[in-house]
Amino acid sequence: MSRPVAPHNAHRALEQPANIIPFKTTNPRAVSTLLALEPPPVELSDYPILTTSSSQPKYWADYSVSTHLFPAAFPRCPSDAWVRRPRPEPQEDLDAKKRRIAREVEYLSSIKEAQEQGRDTRPPGREVLWMVANRYVRGLHPTRGTGLTLVFLHGIGAFKESWEPMISSILTSLRGSADQVRIDEIWCLDCVQHGDSGLLNEAILGDIFDNADYARDVANFMLYYLPDHIAGANALPSNLPRVSAAMADARRLRGIPSRTIVMVGHSMGAHSLIYPAVKYPYLFSSLVLVEAAVYPTYLEHKDPHRRFETGCLGRRWIWDTRESAVDSIHRSAYFKPWDPEIIRLYCQYAIVKTADGRFRLKTVPYLEALMLFERRSVYETWELLNEIDSRIWLHWIWGGKSERTGGPKIQAQTSYRRLGNCSNDYHSELRHNLPQEAPSIVATDIAYFLIRHYGRLPESRL
Repeated sequence: MSRPVAPHNAHRALEQPANIIPFKTTNPRAVSTLLALEPPPVELSDYPILTTSSSQPKYWADYSVSTHLFPAAFPRCPSDAWVRRPRPEPQEDLDAKKRRIAREVEYLSSIKEAQEQGRDTRPPGREVLWMVANRYVRGLHPTRGTGLTLVFLHGIGAFKESWEPMISSILTSLRGSADQVRIDEIWCLDCVQHGDSGLLNEAILGDIFDNADYARDVANFMLYYLPDHIAGANALPSNLPRVSAAMADARRLRGIPSRTIVMVGHSMGAHSLIYPAVKYPYLFSSLVLVEAAVYPTYLEHKDPHRRFETGCLGRRWIWDTRESAVDSIHRSAYFKPWDPEIIRLYCQYAIVKTADGRFRLKTVPYLEALMLFERRSVYETWELLNEIDSRIWLHWIWGGKSERTGGPKIQAQTSYRRLGNCSNDYHSELRHNLPQEAPSIVATDIAYFLIRHYGRLPESRL
């Protein structure tokens, strides 16, 4: 069971910087053009068969879980189909492996940079991709008012079920004060490259991933596939239908009146929230941005040798037995800092049996790495932060030891890039992967943010 949320006595926030560091503009792409969405050429009868589902999380007695499928944003960024790389030769030694990965990094860097610099003339991808989401709905009892809808977007290398320990801690914190803050519905999405979504899309994914497409997927879900009202347990079909054009237009102009929506994203999941928040401010009440992958251009000098991409491409992802897969994950230096419950869920949900009886990760590291090659959109979204309407509250959560987000000086610049209705929590001892390494701490921050803005603080906590 996830640990209960501790009293928020150790709260520390980054102060607004006295000076704004000058930055070089990226000339951001027009958000209206970037978020353009066409109806996908599929009917409900065309949806693929979803063969995986999630089980009821432990200790969530008040909530029921169901798994749902819907088309991702259409069309996609220009790319060719990725080509599955042959398995390394058995005799490949460490030096040969390093040379092979270096060649892949060089190639993938070159085609991504061509795309970002406007030298890629290929047409948009018109394959229909799919997204899988878990829905957790509260047993609806007659109560006054409307509870919150929370939507969670994971970062690179994570998966929708990895949020469960953190959400459990949030619910534990709020359970004693249900009349103050009530969460009626929670959605956790797998992005198109990861988890169950990645399994469905694997054969048709491209050799480039524009992370702006993750933002388009968010807009697509919110406008066209999130049901208008919160339905009870087992009341929604597995295949989510697309809402009418008239309803989507109403959402663009007025949001979803029956819902108060709080979006929570980590890393690239947080990054994906910026473009839609600029374009569709009425859809969102607040954004919780955990170690958001939004960077000022003066971080361009960081990691010129693509260290993170190299590490991802070298990760093992297929084994002869489930036992050997689990053992390898537990011994991996990459997973060692993760919370034990997150690792348990990773072993439960991120591994799948292959047709030949072996075991592999649902997310192919090669496809995961494609998201790491992104540069343009992370600078664009940082620059666009101050265009988010002040009606949307922005709450940032930072790890002081994070290499990705530039450390406290840069994190402070980011936290106050959009002034007004903004706040942050700062943890000097934590790194980038906060939801995986410190889910209870992140839960504490989110729970108290929700209490401050959607409820009344109990007298004992003032």
